[in-house]
Amino acid sequence: MWWQSASWIVPYSVVLTLRTARIGLPWRKHPEIRDLIFPSETGGPMNRNSLHRRHFRPLAEKASLPKKARLYTLRHTFATLWMEFNEPVKVLQEILGHHRIDQTMNTYAHVMPHIQADAFGRFSRRFSRR
Repeated sequence: MWWQSASWIVPYSVVLTLRTARIGLPWRKHPEIRDLIFPSETGGPMNRNSLHRRHFRPLAEKASLPKKARLYTLRHTFATLWMEFNEPVKVLQEILGHHRIDQTMNTYAHVMPHIQADAFGRFSRRFSRR
């Protein structure tokens, strides 16, 4: 199951996990921010540096990620794996919020030779079976 807000599409299991983690946090004082994943203590969106320092860095260390890993690193890794698993690029474009598909294709072109080789292999095997 999936859940969609105006900005993001995420698996419903992630939504449930995030809701569970909210117990005792700013959502109780500010119910109007229920759609924010990481609100600040005052009820607005959390500052990027604060998010990195207070939430991402401790989780990254626990997961043994390199010190230089950032949230963007996870986004890039996700997109690269999506392409390597041969999932539709159009869907990836929408997930990443790219306005044009060529932005997605150009950013992740380094994955394409592998995908092209696999596709060409599948295509050529169709002719060799005869």
